[in-house]
Amino acid sequence: NFLKALELYSDQPDVLNYLGYSYIDMDTNMAVAKGMIEKALQQKPNDPYIVDSMAWYYFKTGDYEEAKSLLEYAIDLMPYDPIINDHYGDALWKLGQNVEARFHWSKALELDPEEETIADIKIKIFQMAISTLIIKWINDLRPVFWPVITEYHDSSKGLMYISTDGNYNPFTRLTNVTEW
Repeated sequence: NFLKALELYSDQPDVLNYLGYSYIDMDTNMAVAKGMIEKALQQKPNDPYIVDSMAWYYFKTGDYEEAKSLLEYAIDLMPYDPIINDHYGDALWKLGQNVEARFHWSKALELDPEEETIADIKIKIFQMAISTLIIKWINDLRPVFWPVITEYHDSSKGLMYISTDGNYNPFTRLTNVTEW
């Protein structure tokens, strides 16, 4: 039990990181998790797993630029970790850097991740491909159906959001894939 371990070794960075990351991954106790990981980082600032955990906190709270910055550092420290590459791909996708995201997801797949991670990454690559096709399809049909097509939403699973830049004219191209 990591809570018991934390009672016995309240400053142990690996225990702080594991428990903090677990909270973040479950979207619970986010402030407590951030504090734990910050405490772990003070002791082991060059530990790629702890840096990744802090990046994952920023990712989950919507600060994708900060997440990307930390993940770049984590990649420098440990370029051959599938989870760090997967997380970096996630941050890149959120920032609209789709080619780079796909590269890091593909790299993560080559690094022998766990089965669950393989499935998650393949789904993300598929979603990216589908959203790209939808953008192309809408842009191709936009002049024909204007003003009917102004936005595309697939909120059935909350996985995709594609919209215009807000300037509703028939020649506005859809390019922004921001949520998945």
